[in-house]
Amino acid sequence: MLASTIAEDLRDAIGKARYLPGDKLNEVEVAAQYDVSCNTLREAFATLAAEQLLVRIPNRGVFIATPDVDYIVDLYRARAIIEPAGALWGESGMSTTCFR
Repeated sequence: MLASTIAEDLRDAIGKARYLPGDKLNEVEVAAQYDVSCNTLREAFATLAAEQLLVRIPNRGVFIATPDVDYIVDLYRARAIIEPAGALWGESGMSTTCFR
């Protein structure tokens, strides 16, 4: 199994709240769950840490990130831009009168 596949699966699990902010991921258990080496798992963890979904704390482990105020503000700003466009141009919001 590739690190990118593991990262995708963990990203999905975080999004579905199977892991909560602050939860510690046990490297040995997660590696066994995916039947991969710790190096492959660490690569997946590095990808998710770069996306700010995980936090690595030296000598303590890897934890699910807790969003801070700046992250939440950025998220809502992005949604304020993307969602109106999605509503206007998405399948259900698209009208044929736009193309006449």
